[in-house]
Amino acid sequence: ITFPAAGGTKFGIVIFPPHSAGKSVPEQGQAIGADYRDDGMHMSDTIDYDVVIQGKVDIVLDSGELRTLSPGSMVVMAGANHSWRNDYDEPCLMATIVVGTPRDRD
Repeated sequence: ITFPAAGGTKFGIVIFPPHSAGKSVPEQGQAIGADYRDDGMHMSDTIDYDVVIQGKVDIVLDSGELRTLSPGSMVVMAGANHSWRNDYDEPCLMATIVVGTPRDRD
């Protein structure tokens, strides 16, 4: 998985397996172009439009705030540090559009 360069876009479907955290399908590894910490927290130089199609997934922010997303839930991420957790018994299927953008990380 790679993120687009500034001005580029990608569309994809992400699967979070049941009882997983920190990344999507484990055998795919972590996305290239994102800064990952050991706890799965990461950020990228992108604006992400995510829509849950099936199942549930939790998004966790740096502040510790947790939101549970279910089918029809949408989130727009603009370079915020976050992680994904699926602590549920079914996989979560999410559609995502990722737009590359330059960002200053000072």
